[in-house]
Amino acid sequence: MGKQGDQLAASFMRHRSVTLEEASRLPADQVDFKPWPGAMSLGELLWHMGGAHHMFVQVALGNFGQQGERPQRPADLAAIRTTLAQLTEADAAAIRNMSDEDLATPRAGIMNMTLPASLWLHSAREHEIHHKGQLFVYGRMVGVEPPFFIPRG
Repeated sequence: MGKQGDQLAASFMRHRSVTLEEASRLPADQVDFKPWPGAMSLGELLWHMGGAHHMFVQVALGNFGQQGERPQRPADLAAIRTTLAQLTEADAAAIRNMSDEDLATPRAGIMNMTLPASLWLHSAREHEIHHKGQLFVYGRMVGVEPPFFIPRG
């Protein structure tokens, strides 16, 4: 287990833990809320965040294109939260278990790009941050005060 893997997993968890906190505050009856026509719904946004990060981790592991068919989003917010928590645990463990050599290995992935595994994981964190900001706006629109953007203390 490499030190860089521990650092990347911790960095991911600083943001994902807040995403999970925000998701726990959201009203279950707002799963289909959309701030404008054509936007992802609140449930779709959470589902996208979990699935996309998991895809980035699979790319970093060298498993791009081997994930199989993407599961359909559950209809209820409780099931989405449960799946998001499960993916979070699995992804953080996979990142922690990557050696420094694994993280330096070039991996082919989306948009015909080949990057070192560590850069795929940095991209995953940036993607999380981007959508976490959207989630905060969605939350405010349904009456939920967001948590601080990273854990305090």
